[in-house]
Amino acid sequence: MSNLQDSLNNYYNEMDTNPSIETGIKLLSFFEKEILKVKEKMKLRGINFDDKSRDETEKYITEEELGKSVTINGLIDDLNTKNPEGRFVSGEKLFKKVEESYAKRQAPTEDDLKEVFGVLAGKNDTAETWLKSEEGILNKMSEKELLEKTLEFLEKNNYGVDKWMEINLKAKKDLDKKMQAESGFGMSFLCSGLGLKRDDGKKMNPVMYREDLMRLGEALFGPHKVFDEYIEELAKERKFYEMSEEEKIVDIRQLLEGNDYNAEGWMKLTQEEKRELNKKLQEKYNFGIRSLYTKLGFKNNEGEYMDPMFSSENMMKLGEKIFNKKLS
Repeated sequence: MSNLQDSLNNYYNEMDTNPSIETGIKLLSFFEKEILKVKEKMKLRGINFDDKSRDETEKYITEEELGKSVTINGLIDDLNTKNPEGRFVSGEKLFKKVEESYAKRQAPTEDDLKEVFGVLAGKNDTAETWLKSEEGILNKMSEKELLEKTLEFLEKNNYGVDKWMEINLKAKKDLDKKMQAESGFGMSFLCSGLGLKRDDGKKMNPVMYREDLMRLGEALFGPHKVFDEYIEELAKERKFYEMSEEEKIVDIRQLLEGNDYNAEGWMKLTQEEKRELNKKLQEKYNFGIRSLYTKLGFKNNEGEYMDPMFSSENMMKLGEKIFNKKLS
């Protein structure tokens, strides 16, 4: 899964359970930053955005990368609608702050976001103190001391290497908060303190990205089979990306037919059978049926949710492309 899709999924998942202004703007800032990264790569391929508005640019990028049209303004409108009593969120202010921080190759800080949106008075002093204390603590500690302190904290709170890659988004946020409260620094600052950066030199964010979580785990616990298994999962997905469109279809059809899925029974699959199919796709490609739908080039109307698990129309389109015949 791409970082762009990952950041959007994180936003959707969190808004389903915690549709707050404060959480929404933080996650939207990550999504906007990923859009800017993709835009930069597209420009290197010769794609020109000079004649496009911001919304048009985002629609183009998300349609190409995700198979559906998404804009920050649209997500912000939805966020404001869900929070009628909350503070009004301005898309333009978010764009400006994220672009400024991205130009400097760093993520917007908590203070940046509070300066823009004025999130609940009374929290600013706490945030400022926390940021300063993280920097201060890390500057005073050697890498060895930092590693020992962190491992002591993890052992005390029952976070072991065996389950490290199974931690979901909510659990990672809880871990980050506990680490801040007990150790004085969070997971991103921990990565910086251990000298960890992404291949492109940017700051790591283990809470939002599993590959960053894996690299932090390797630095903390050393080599382990859970990290080897994750690298193998990534390799499956990358192998799929390297195939041509025709090769992808042939490979998927072979997987399906080898497990007794065929065109005749495709539209008759029950939800339980679809879930089983989803597992088989995950095992081979490291993504499920919903991702497969977008990876094969399907695009829905703006704002329309795409998922063959729950949409008969999506399921039919996917089956017709795989089996190369009309289904009903």
